[in-house]
Amino acid sequence: MYKIEKDIGIPELLLRELRNGRSETYKFYLQIVHNSYTTCMIGAYSKQIRKKDSILSNTFGMASKYSNQTLNKVNHEFSVTSNRELWIMAHVLRESFIKYYVLLHKDH
Repeated sequence: MYKIEKDIGIPELLLRELRNGRSETYKFYLQIVHNSYTTCMIGAYSKQIRKKDSILSNTFGMASKYSNQTLNKVNHEFSVTSNRELWIMAHVLRESFIKYYVLLHKDH
């Protein structure tokens, strides 16, 4: 980017400011990505019920060793919405993810 800006004749003072701005933006986003990446990736997996040494993706609520704890908490602290359209969308998303996941891992 710096070379392009220099080639089109942007003054050196402005070039330094633009480069510093990009550098600061890069550092900012780099911190966000690195700090949340591990949590997001590990949080998407959970131990399986029957295979104690196995972990699989738990995206969209696959059953896991910890499902009992989750269901107990939900049953005691939350109420479920009766919005039919919302549940239809949730079901379609879940089924779509499962089909995509199966296709993605078909040869593995």
